[in-house]
Amino acid sequence: MNIYYIEITDLFGGELNYSWVRRFYTTAKSQRGAIQLVARYYGGKWRQQSGDSDSMVYHSGGCGCVVDWIAEDELKDKQEHYTIEQL
Repeated sequence: MNIYYIEITDLFGGELNYSWVRRFYTTAKSQRGAIQLVARYYGGKWRQQSGDSDSMVYHSGGCGCVVDWIAEDELKDKQEHYTIEQL
């Protein structure tokens, strides 16, 4: 199992805007598995943003997320600076 770091935020002009952001981490076998967990948590459908392998957009187009593999020590570093929930 890998650890994935997820940032969900609003979109402006189709780009991630970060006027608000929610941060999560989860363990999954793949990036796709991590997105499936996000979809279960938020409901609805997420689709890959064109040309970007780790960026997803909510079906309404109002918010998006980035899903990145992260090492355990990097996650601990981020947890010192941000509030990060586990999915």
